Amino acid sequence: MPTPRPLLPVLLAWALALSSPAAAAAAAADDTGIETARTARQIESGVRLESYDRRQ
Repeated sequence: MPTPRPLLPVLLAWALALSSPAAAAAAAADDTGIETARTARQIESGVRLESYDRRQ
């Protein structure tokens, strides 16, 4: 009898697909308002943390 495949890899792939930079850019493009501050820092090689404030 075959063993069922674990669900965790499927859920992880789905979560990573939703958190892609393209999805984040599309969500940011829909926002209206004025950006008041932006910060960015390099966390690790290839990983950059960016945050911003927006007034609506």
